[in-house]
Amino acid sequence: MPRKWSDGDGSVTLVVGEPSLLVPAREAALRVLDAVDAACGPHRPGSELARVNDARGRTVHVTSLFLEILLAARRVAELTGGLVDPTRTGGWRAIRVDRQAHTVRMPGGVTLDLDRVARAFAADRAARAAAATGAGVLVALGDDIAMAGPAPDGGWQVRVPDRPGAASPGQDVTVVGGGLSTCGPPATPTRTLPNGVTVAHIGGPARRRPWRTVSVAAATCVDANAAAAAALARGVDAARWLTAVGLPARLVHADRWVLPVAGWPAEHTDVKVAG
Repeated sequence: MPRKWSDGDGSVTLVVGEPSLLVPAREAALRVLDAVDAACGPHRPGSELARVNDARGRTVHVTSLFLEILLAARRVAELTGGLVDPTRTGGWRAIRVDRQAHTVRMPGGVTLDLDRVARAFAADRAARAAAATGAGVLVALGDDIAMAGPAPDGGWQVRVPDRPGAASPGQDVTVVGGGLSTCGPPATPTRTLPNGVTVAHIGGPARRRPWRTVSVAAATCVDANAAAAAALARGVDAARWLTAVGLPARLVHADRWVLPVAGWPAEHTDVKVAG
């Protein structure tokens, strides 16, 4: 019987197939999560991400871990044609990386936001580290899920929400490995007026987003997260694109009807999703 552990606020969940390995698997996973946070935590003072963003065009020496995450983010930007951009301004093309010297240089005025990729990367890496104890492992960081090692009999039971962060409604599926990610549209930007009132800030003409959420299964959580985010950005073309690249996905329309594509199981079925 798999055994589950969650942190205090439920942002991290670990499930192991072998209950006796829960403690060492948890310790291995938490070491990875702490290391990723030290490298890329957006609110962690002195993080490598903060140093790179504060460099204003100067070259910065970074750790191998930060370099891996940055390269993963750049790869995602390339594969999605810039739809998933760690700079949000197209500046990813100007990032200079020296893998031998472990250095990074960005143009002044370009800011990195690695939160999305770092979270999915952390799930993948934490799952692999925990599985090295000999356990089959599922690691969930919010709606980013990674699995490593042998799955329990019947696979991992996962609830895919209709809204990011929502416990229900949704769909219960069985996943046998890889990664799974659910993404929704970003929150509306806000700005604070001189009188202290916070209001929505729309940077251009409003347009209706067709998809409420997109959930994707892929070989890794990084790939699943990137595909889900890119599908949201593609809008009405998302289903065709996901089918073309062969990634099982569940799209929830703004009007709340559900579209499964590329082999994703229909609602109320017990078909496995292969990452």
